[in-house]
Amino acid sequence: MGVNWRYDPAAGIVFTQTNQESRPYTERLVLPSPTPHDLRSARGPTAIAPAYLDTAGISPQVTALARRITADAPTDFDKAVALNRFFTDPANGFHYDLRTAPATGSAEAISARPKTMQVYIAAIRAVASSRPPQPPWARP
Repeated sequence: MGVNWRYDPAAGIVFTQTNQESRPYTERLVLPSPTPHDLRSARGPTAIAPAYLDTAGISPQVTALARRITADAPTDFDKAVALNRFFTDPANGFHYDLRTAPATGSAEAISARPKTMQVYIAAIRAVASSRPPQPPWARP
């Protein structure tokens, strides 16, 4: 590509800070296919941004529901699978909807029909926030 071109692996892009046309190039991608065993033994990122662990505004009922759903799940992967199975099972009344429920901060979000993905996301945050705290050197 030339000396002024760089690759940003986090963004997956090739770029330059000078205005120039690029020569043709090929980008190769390797997509891993981890097995459930691989995912169960994975330790995940060492740092999770605090914003993803903030449970302010999540009702205690949602937190209790998430903990009940994941109580028997031994790993983070199993917890994610348990939450996914619960929230995608039509018998539980949840469905994906881009419209959000009113921000009441109450248990109404759990019992409201149709149930929205807000509760699903809140449950994931509640479970993630129950992980052991990260050492300061591992925080973003």
